Amino acid sequence: MGRVTLLIGRFKCGSQTAFASLMGWLLPHRIRAARRALRGDPAGILDPEDVAQRTFWELWRSMSRGGPLAVNLSDTASLLKVLAVLTRQQINRGRRDANRQLRDARRTVQAMAESATDPWSAVFGASESKEVVEKLVELLPRDRQKAVVRLHLQGLSSAEAARHLNCSVRTVVRSYETALVFCRTSPEARAALAAWDPAGS
Repeated sequence: MGRVTLLIGRFKCGSQTAFASLMGWLLPHRIRAARRALRGDPAGILDPEDVAQRTFWELWRSMSRGGPLAVNLSDTASLLKVLAVLTRQQINRGRRDANRQLRDARRTVQAMAESATDPWSAVFGASESKEVVEKLVELLPRDRQKAVVRLHLQGLSSAEAARHLNCSVRTVVRSYETALVFCRTSPEARAALAAWDPAGS
């Protein structure tokens, strides 16, 4: 019986050491496979190394749940086959998530363009209202909202803010949207706006 077959057997029994050995052996192979599968995709949407790592964690979760893919593992050939299936699943899931985030970002940009005369957009963008802007930001109930708004005011795009905050573009978009909703509906925020420009409130 080969070493890989022994490791698979131990892995199926729940050995984290065996799983780590299999991952260390095959991770470079999975990164190369993910890179080949991602050729032609827009740069930066999916990272081959991230796809490969997620593939192995999905293998571990499948084994922990007694999923059919992991249960059928017996040798090197079956392991490579399962990893290929999981890699495709991770790439497809990543593409769906990326496309969803892009759609959300486009909708947000469109909504902001349509509300260009919104007084809240005006106060956020007015250089002479820095004190009011900072007061509005401090009124926001969540730290994520505060961080997203501050990065937005610095001119960062949603994608840049997401990288800075180590979160998804969708999270950035939603945080900014909820911050605007709070500023439009909170009595304290509306009072701050009125103090800056009573006619705009």
